[in-house]
Amino acid sequence: MRSVYVNEYEVFLRYYERPFWMMLLVGFICSVGTYYVGLQFPEVAKQLSAAIADSMDEQGSMQPPPFQDFLSILSNNLLVGFMIILLGFIPIYGVPFIYGIISFTAIGVLLSFGKLMGLDVMKLFFAAFVPHGVIEVIPICYCVAVGMFINQQIIKKLFFRKKQTLTINMMIVCSVRSYVYVILPFFMLAAFVEAYITAYLS
Repeated sequence: MRSVYVNEYEVFLRYYERPFWMMLLVGFICSVGTYYVGLQFPEVAKQLSAAIADSMDEQGSMQPPPFQDFLSILSNNLLVGFMIILLGFIPIYGVPFIYGIISFTAIGVLLSFGKLMGLDVMKLFFAAFVPHGVIEVIPICYCVAVGMFINQQIIKKLFFRKKQTLTINMMIVCSVRSYVYVILPFFMLAAFVEAYITAYLS
């Protein structure tokens, strides 16, 4: 098992590191920027917050049992992660970043709405986002990095045929390995914390 993660770390350094940190930086900037924009346009912030809340609360007003909540959160996160990676096959540079940016801007929108409602933003942030959000941001950025790795390889294959690229099979094997050994465990941990800890703090 150790050799698997040593190999994964080498892959990270070679292919994922730059887009991973770039997504983290851009995501942070988007969250902060969206927060301040939301304060300037309260009606927009209210409408977007309502849309986000509706998409996150498909189960209705009743709080499901923690284990059911865990499975629901995990399946949703795994689907989002899969979609981010899948976007890498679209031969337009940077497409996987779009999904990642949406995830980060949602935080800024919800915090700005909380501020407009007179809530303590720092308390809201630490109670509703920090416990699981700090963990969840890692696999989201990792998914973006894997998606960008595929995206770059596909673009090189289609438009820069002389440049050396990996085969489709190698890209898929590399991506699946990253999904199973890195993304899945982090999403599982984030879902557990959100279902069993964050739900009771917020």
